[in-house]
Amino acid sequence: MAQLNHPKWMSTVLKAAALYNLAFAVMTLVAPFWIFDITGATRPNLPELWQCIGMIVGVYGIGYWIAASDPYRHWPVVLVGWLGKTFGPIGFAKALWEGVFPMQFGWIIVFNDLIWWVPFAIMVREALKKATLPEFGEITEAHQKTFGQFSKQSFEQPILVVFLRHSGCTFCREMIADLEKSNNALQAAGVQVVLVHMGLSGKTLPSEWKTLLDADRALYRLAHVERGTWSQVVSAKVVWRGFIAGILKRHGVGVLEGDGFMMAGARLWQHGQLIFSWQSQSVADRLPISELLEAIKSNKNK
Repeated sequence: MAQLNHPKWMSTVLKAAALYNLAFAVMTLVAPFWIFDITGATRPNLPELWQCIGMIVGVYGIGYWIAASDPYRHWPVVLVGWLGKTFGPIGFAKALWEGVFPMQFGWIIVFNDLIWWVPFAIMVREALKKATLPEFGEITEAHQKTFGQFSKQSFEQPILVVFLRHSGCTFCREMIADLEKSNNALQAAGVQVVLVHMGLSGKTLPSEWKTLLDADRALYRLAHVERGTWSQVVSAKVVWRGFIAGILKRHGVGVLEGDGFMMAGARLWQHGQLIFSWQSQSVADRLPISELLEAIKSNKNK
């Protein structure tokens, strides 16, 4: 993705956040108890654990400094930082409620998280707006012919056409992983899988799968796969599922490639008929593979 012009304040904020994080890391390594002493909190029994947290904060600082060169291109780094600055205050509120930390410890949350929350959120929002492609490409006769072939070819075997979000999306990666895990079941049902995408960045897929590049999203339009709203792309559900899929399940996140607001969808044809249609209502929704396999089984019994 070519570098997009960004407001200078974004680089300034990210560099300031980087310097703050690095300074915090150094102080924590040199004097691990200083925060606890000035806030009146109980010193931890294992200062090494707090020093490890300090090192993690320092690593974030390195990421912020790199992201400062091009905040729009490196928006995933900013997003991860924003998530940390969201979950941090939540964790502190829980600890405060349980009486683990005194109220004075909240000053750390203010400087570590709260003062950066709004500018980081704005950077992520603007990056998504800049990198999206609001206008769909023209639907040509070639597109219509390609789309029409799905129904015709399904007389030979069921065809599952999956319309992916951009390949940098955590949930797109999760969906591909789900399909790979179910590949044996799909093969047993005789399903031909076709992935329609806006760019897969050299992703290695099962050799029997077909892929169709649709950067202009003409096939998406023909299948009536829609662009999402802000509430469908950024919500509490999306943030929580992103944490689980991206971090806990290690699907990760990559560079935005294509339309960041494009939703996912799937269409399944068998014997020339569309027997299963799915449209995500949130970018975090997962493709119900068990339902589409059941649709194939039910259609065979008719």
